[in-house]
Amino acid sequence: MRCNGRESDYHRGRETIGQPCIRGLRITVWDVLGWLAAGMSENEILSDYPELESADFRAVFEYAARVGRRVASAEKRTNLSGTVGMRNSDIRRRLHSTRKA
Repeated sequence: MRCNGRESDYHRGRETIGQPCIRGLRITVWDVLGWLAAGMSENEILSDYPELESADFRAVFEYAARVGRRVASAEKRTNLSGTVGMRNSDIRRRLHSTRKA
């Protein structure tokens, strides 16, 4: 993924298999977003994790935006809007009923 003219490498680390990681570190995109959502500032995170760079935050935001667009597009295609918090069985039932219609 390109960000600010530099390459941000997302890979699969040992403890983070299948999760998007920042530049070969074992810090996931979800970790950073969780810290920000919990109220930490970018400067606090950089202080706690000196291996991170300020440009990594933009890469995290770009990745999250891309994933969000993909999810929104999938919801639109499958008529799953409003399913947040629903049980999987209810979502499957809803999908099945929309396919018959």
